[in-house]
Amino acid sequence: MPVTLVKSDPRRAKATTAPLHAPPKEGDFPSLDEAMMMLGFKPWPVSPIMQLPLEIREKIWGEVIKNEVGGEIRVRLFVNDPVARPRFLPACIKVSKQIKREMTPVFIRLVNFRMDSIGDNQFLRRFLDSTNAGRKHVRELQFDFFDCFRPGIPVNQDLKLACSCKGLKKLHVAFHWSRLKNQTVDYLVSRYLFEQLLDSKALTFFQIIPKGSLTVEEKATATELVTWVKKQFAMKGREIECKVLDS
Repeated sequence: MPVTLVKSDPRRAKATTAPLHAPPKEGDFPSLDEAMMMLGFKPWPVSPIMQLPLEIREKIWGEVIKNEVGGEIRVRLFVNDPVARPRFLPACIKVSKQIKREMTPVFIRLVNFRMDSIGDNQFLRRFLDSTNAGRKHVRELQFDFFDCFRPGIPVNQDLKLACSCKGLKKLHVAFHWSRLKNQTVDYLVSRYLFEQLLDSKALTFFQIIPKGSLTVEEKATATELVTWVKKQFAMKGREIECKVLDS
């Protein structure tokens, strides 16, 4: 088969050896607002709500959120969601980045986060830490399997999370009757590391939620435990409400 030789095109060689230019940087282009002005477009209109003071906007966001969410979040239903975008966030939060930034703390302050496991605990930590100062906005936590804390572990992660939420007002912990049977308050305080709770700076309400039917003796033990908590805070000059939920 005959072979045909084709002369190289010098223009082609020059094109392949041309120096590569660095990719453009963000500063090489005008901002969106500047570009709109250069092209003669009107600037984006600013909502009248966004011109109000932040404290007033937060009250508005609170009223909006109340119409969309209930009073509590069962964290276990959302642990497989993206941490920064769990489904329990109200749809209205996703309107814009600024609204999300302002609404998320309001949302956190309005709900009771209920947890069933250490996995729930860890997910809530990651979610709160993904928001702007999320932990300080938490006002209420509930640990439905608090009594399953294993002995011998140096830190009670439920109480650690509670104390890291500097604005926490209400804490609910659940106890199965069998965990209270024939136990002393000193044992329960040591077993569940209740002294960690005393680091909670804003707590005003502590409640034990019984699981199952308590006998008179078990109810008395639970009552003695909440009394111990109340006395410990009183020694710090703090008055908090402590109770055992009627089962």
